[in-house]
Amino acid sequence: MRHMLIRALCAFFCLLPGLAAAQEFPYTTTVPAPAFDQGAWFSPFSLNAPAHLSALTGFHAIFSASEHLSDPLQPWHVSSETLWLAHSLPLVKAACFISGSALHDVDGYNGGILGAGCGWSVSPSWSLGLRLLAREAPSDPSTDGGRDWALSVLFAPGGGLIASYQVESLLMRPVAGLPQDRVHRLELALGSRWRFWTGFHLAERRLDWALTGGLRLELYRGVHLVLSGGWAQRTREAWRDGAPLELSQPESFTVAANVVVQLENLALFQGFSLPEPTLNIALRWSSRIPGRSVLPDPDFLQLYDLSEKADETKHARFALAIRHCLRTRVCRGVLIKLGDADPSWSHVDEWSDWIELLKASGRKVFVYGATFSNASYALAAGADGIYLFPGGSVKLRGLSTQQFFLAQAMQNLGIGADLVQIGTYKSAPEMFMRRSPSTPAFTQSGRLLLALDMRFKTLVMKRQNLSLGRFHDITRRMELTGEQALAAGLVDGLWYADQVAPVVFRKAGQILGLADASRYKEPDRAGRGVAWLLFSGEIVSQKSTLPNPLTGGDTIELKKAAAALAAVTGNPRFGAVVLRINSPGGSASASEALWRMVLQVSTRLPVVISIGDLAASGGYYMAVGGRVVFATESSLVGSIGVFGGKFQVKDLLSRLGVGITTHKRAPMADADSVLRPYTDEERELVRGQLESTYRRFVTAVATGRKFSAAAALRRADGRVMLGKQAQREGLIDDIGGLLAANARAAQLAGLSADAPVFIVYPTPEPLWKRALKAVVADAGVTGLDHLRALAGTLSMEGPWALWTDMVSIH
Repeated sequence: MRHMLIRALCAFFCLLPGLAAAQEFPYTTTVPAPAFDQGAWFSPFSLNAPAHLSALTGFHAIFSASEHLSDPLQPWHVSSETLWLAHSLPLVKAACFISGSALHDVDGYNGGILGAGCGWSVSPSWSLGLRLLAREAPSDPSTDGGRDWALSVLFAPGGGLIASYQVESLLMRPVAGLPQDRVHRLELALGSRWRFWTGFHLAERRLDWALTGGLRLELYRGVHLVLSGGWAQRTREAWRDGAPLELSQPESFTVAANVVVQLENLALFQGFSLPEPTLNIALRWSSRIPGRSVLPDPDFLQLYDLSEKADETKHARFALAIRHCLRTRVCRGVLIKLGDADPSWSHVDEWSDWIELLKASGRKVFVYGATFSNASYALAAGADGIYLFPGGSVKLRGLSTQQFFLAQAMQNLGIGADLVQIGTYKSAPEMFMRRSPSTPAFTQSGRLLLALDMRFKTLVMKRQNLSLGRFHDITRRMELTGEQALAAGLVDGLWYADQVAPVVFRKAGQILGLADASRYKEPDRAGRGVAWLLFSGEIVSQKSTLPNPLTGGDTIELKKAAAALAAVTGNPRFGAVVLRINSPGGSASASEALWRMVLQVSTRLPVVISIGDLAASGGYYMAVGGRVVFATESSLVGSIGVFGGKFQVKDLLSRLGVGITTHKRAPMADADSVLRPYTDEERELVRGQLESTYRRFVTAVATGRKFSAAAALRRADGRVMLGKQAQREGLIDDIGGLLAANARAAQLAGLSADAPVFIVYPTPEPLWKRALKAVVADAGVTGLDHLRALAGTLSMEGPWALWTDMVSIH
């Protein structure tokens, strides 16, 4: 039997349980030694395959040591101490590392290895990785200057399955005049808390190969036992410096046992391998706890800061934090902080439901505010304790609505609104064409206000000892100071912010930690889950360079939304979809295209719609593509109708002394020009286009909601309804928010109630965009709100748009 030499340089993968010989450059006789587990025992990413780095979040620091205990030591016994540092780069969906290793063998310390690499997530399932190792060994010319490039590909479709391929010594660079052998590694892993893995490793030139495998068992919360083994085919002689080496070789078969303990952010590892005894130890510190800790979780109180208006993304994260609180016994309750900004009425509904769930589960709910007005007090009324800033006030004045009618003002300016509407209650154009509302529009506004006022009073009456008569008396006082609110029983105490926590702890009966709910992130768990898509804003075919002041710049851009829908369809990790819609509508063509895509996704996966503040007109068009539609009691739903046209400034330019000359080669070439109104013929053609869009809209509603054609038409008169009426009319299926929609989606997909949730869209904004928004906000750019109603319609795409009525209820 001919001999060969194996010297294993552990570099940064000396953490692997068992042998540390995952990479054997710079010897020309590289044989793929057993590469146990590839780090799966220790962390959610592999140190050997850099593509695994793409799953890393936050900062990680690892110190490891590997020591051979054989007597006598053999030349291939290379021990090491390694420091490994890595950090995620969320803006580019990547993570990078640097490492340094000190190596010593039978002759003492003989050099070191420097390493660097990155892993990138190129899609939800695929990742790429690249890394470089550089060997410096001045005392050993045969290994000094060795360089190894490795490229890896990772496929993680979900369900705990991970497959990776890696090629090492990619360039086969020569060391001491001899080329390194290229090594190929194919590895599979299955499971999460209990994990099985196996690997096949092949040297390209010499055709030596190895098989590895192992099992990771969770013995106790945060304590794992790792059993691993491998067998390497080693039948060829070894050469070094052009001459054969007559040395013994490592055993072909190796087994190892290791124990891992997770202590909050710190993980401890100790392992032992045979038949050549080797001791491996490692410490890892992570900025975020990567798994369950052996230490019991401390009791805590979740803190929700609603002092600034929450967008749909922040609201969704709060919903997941509430779900987490309801699932873990150490969450003893929540503390909600309110400010001057009123929450939206749909968010008030959801928070009211969450407060009821928390209280029913035995958890305490406390609310602290600098001031309370209609919506914020309706949210707080059901809490166990309501506390007010001493200098604050309570403004329970009742609800009101106001609308602008700009026809006379526009006429005075010389601006004309040439608009056509389809639907009796499709009253949005009236703002620009009338001086007062039509009878249907006036009736609809009054009906909406009455329904919302009834809901408002129902929520406020959750406050103990508050009768309807006392409430009416309070509304006539306009505003109550802190002392007056306390005397009226509207609040339970007047406290400064630094006094609230001790008061809450006394009420809870113990001192608790405060956990910021905005920092909560769903743990990375194995198995199929529910994808959340949060569509909020105006529906547009292409985003304008200038934000639409009507929506504050929020848009549902066709290309991005379509890509998000396609991504969830093609990812096996997702078993169902919750599509959150908060939109007044927008472009008719984009709305129709998105409806079609939602319908296609719902034929493959259960798609449950969750309506936020409103899904009206084009927003509701999208919603009817889902299997089940949820809305809150205060959500605005419907507005099934169409309007379109243009604004023209012919009279304005004439008053300014601007002359206009038009050349055209067809009678209607300038039909969309703002420099003249429509002709009667053009206006009828526009009406025909709108009617065609309207018919397709009504057909989609009839199909999605299973109405007859006549039943769909009866509801397609442009009416806007609150959630309860929409449910009675069959426009939605059930009352509830995000968590209710998620529960139904999981049920339809056959998933567990606590299946993982993934917020797929929108993706986090780049850092530069967030910084720019903060600068603009700090600069106090205001006044746009007053122009929104006027400027919104100017951004309509094409000759028609789907849009809801502009009604604001305070």
